[in-house]
Parts: sequence; structure tokens; C-alpha cells
Amino acid sequence: MDSTIAAMTSTENSSHSEDLHMKMLHDEQEAVENVGSILGLRHAVVERLKGRRMIVAGTLWVEMDSGETQGFDTHLVLHNISRGPGKGGITFQPDVSVYSTWLKAMRMSWKTALLNLPFGGAKHGIIGNPLKLSPREQDKTMRAFAATFREILKPDLDVPAPDRGTNAWMMGRLTDALSKFHGIDSALQTVTGKPIAFRGCPGREEATGRGTVFIAREAAKDFNVPLQGAKVVVEGFGNVGSHAAQFFQKSGCKVIAISDIGGAITDPNGLDIPSLMEYAKKTGGVKNFPGSKPLERGELLSMRCDILSPNALEGTINEKTAREVDTKLIVGAANAHTTIEGNKILAERNIPNIPDFMVGAGGVCVSHLEWQYNKGGRVPKIEEVNAELEYRMMTAYRDVYDFSKSEKLDLQTAANVISIKRVADAIMARSSI
Repeated sequence: MDSTIAAMTSTENSSHSEDLHMKMLHDEQEAVENVGSILGLRHAVVERLKGRRMIVAGTLWVEMDSGETQGFDTHLVLHNISRGPGKGGITFQPDVSVYSTWLKAMRMSWKTALLNLPFGGAKHGIIGNPLKLSPREQDKTMRAFAATFREILKPDLDVPAPDRGTNAWMMGRLTDALSKFHGIDSALQTVTGKPIAFRGCPGREEATGRGTVFIAREAAKDFNVPLQGAKVVVEGFGNVGSHAAQFFQKSGCKVIAISDIGGAITDPNGLDIPSLMEYAKKTGGVKNFPGSKPLERGELLSMRCDILSPNALEGTINEKTAREVDTKLIVGAANAHTTIEGNKILAERNIPNIPDFMVGAGGVCVSHLEWQYNKGGRVPKIEEVNAELEYRMMTAYRDVYDFSKSEKLDLQTAANVISIKRVADAIMARSSI
């Protein structure tokens, strides 16, 4: 691993998180080598797929409300743009590292290829806690981010969107800041996940959660898990987890347990998700929700359920927790929620684990519609958005499931082969390597 990369990672990160991110990146690169062997790819192509096009780092200097100036370390990873501009979110969290951002940029390349979208893969990180910042300080941070990466954030090179710790409001600020450098039309085409009032796309906010349940619905049929009355455990209650829980409930499931950064709760009769969403908005979390019982966060993954949906952190299901999960099916949108050791153990236990980069692809699918709209198309109707989302998610799932059966591969390897082959084909179509 490059010695210069280590210098880009803030000392605010715990060594445990950084070590985990490094290991998971290495595991992903080994998976690429495995696919390269399956497909017979040339060494130069495999090295291109394992690497990155660029990593750029800097510091965002922000004037705080106190009058003091604070620096937030930041970085951008552009993995591959052979199929189109890099696409990926901006994560603003204390535990961000260059390694985790590189890993997620790679997985964005696979994700966009799997859905046959005209994008490559990118990701962006800001190291800090946005919850400790006032709206004015968040605004200034986004404007500093735009100024730092203004030569890269362009509609045909790198198209960011919200991720953990960022939201539509921040994307509006980022778009406005970029308009000062490139003009409003370019800025609107560069950023997706914007507020509806600022040329955003209807359905974008709930797209990843909705897409998660589209995939769960199909997987439940294939793995004989009746969705009506199914008991679901959801890890994470941010934008993705909360909407996934909502759509699980609308599909006839009982969501019996949920966790967030502040704690975990359970109700064997099923939590009232709309009421819980309102409660979490008012109080900042799910803890002490009326009618629920507290649950140790460590107990959540081992609860007996029909569907487990990890929608928070990478590496949640690892060598230890994979032995403890008590579920019939895992369908979660969190990036890299299962380690390579965890996947092996789940396979030994015959617990289907649907590939996360497919489950979590709903957001980028609707971002593509927003990108097209801002490039001169018409405003899509919500019915059209949801129909396009369902079509692309179902097509991707069926491609992976059928290929896994015909080639006798596990689902993760099947998804990797399909998506990596599409990226490799684009590289070879544009280059003589």
C-alpha cells in the first residue's frame, strides 16, 4: 500500500477502523484477482481494476461560529471512468479513511456497471462529525469542499451525491458553490441528490431503501422466505435504514428490531415505523421509543428473524458475528457490510447474503435520472422514477441469480464477475493495454 496514502488519513481515526478498512480493501483487490482468473483477463487490466485513477487530498479550512478556524482533512478517490464519469457519495464521518473511500469507489464502479448505468466509480471523504456543526458551519464546509476539488467535480468527470453524514441540503450548498466556478448549468449537472426545489429528482431520498426491499422481495421468492409476516431486523436507521424499514412494513413484514448510533430497540409484535421515523426526527434516535424494549446493540445481529438488513457500517458481519446471526436471508445496503471471512462462514451455514453493492444501488439509479434531467431532459414523474428503479434493480438481481445458478457460483462471485467484466470490457474498448 502506498506510503503516501497513510499520510492522508487523519490521526482522528482509530487504528482499529483504519486497519479494518485496509484489510477490506486488500480483500476486495483479491476478489478482483479471482475474477481476473475466472475471466482470463490480462495482468495490466487486473492491475487497472485493483488500482485507482487518482487520489487527491487536502484540508478544508472553515471559520467556526466561535470565530476560530478549524481544519477538516478531506480526500477524493476516482477509481475508474471507462464507462462514464465517476459516481459516488460524500461521507462526512469521524471514522472515514482513504482506504474505506478507495474501497467504496471500487464498489461504485461495480455497482454502476451491474445496473448498466453510464458511470464509473468515485467516493469522497471528509473526516469529522457534522452533527457537531451548526448549519452555517456545514454550509462553509461544503463551500470549502467545492473550492478544494473544483477542477475535478465536473459533470463528465466526477458526479458526487450525499452519503453518510451528508444530505440533500448540503448538496444544494455544494451545487451553489460550484456554480461560482463553472456556472449554474454545469453545477446542476455535477451534483445529484439535490433538494427537489433545486433541480433534484423526486424519489431520490428514499430510493436506496426502496431498492433494498425490491431486491428482498425477489430474493425471498428464490430462497423460500414468505414476505407476508416475515420478521425483519434492521441495523441502521439513517436515510437508508429508515426507508427500508418503512418499505418492509408496507410489504407486509414485521420489523421487530432496529438499531442506530444511539442504541437498539425491539418489539416482537412489530415496531410502528412511521411513528418511529417521526420520533427519531424529534429526539435524534430510536432509543426509548414508546412501546419498545431496549436492546443491547450486540444482541441485534443474533436475534432470530427471517430477514436481516444491515444498513449502517462496513464489516458489521465478520468472522465472529457471522457465526451468531440467526436469519434465513441477509439483504442489506451498507457498503461492504460483510467481510470475506464472514461471507465464507455464511456460505458454510447456507445463509444467502445478497451482494451489498447490488442491494444498495437504488440511490445511484435515481441519481442517473437526476443527472439526465439536469443535462436537458424533462422532470421525471415519481411513478416513472419508481418504475425505472424497479426495472433496473430487478434486472440486475435476475442477472446475478441466474448467472450464479448456471455457473455454480455464489451470489457475491457472480455479481463480481458480471460487473467487473463490464468495466474490463470498457477499459479494453478504450485502450490497447
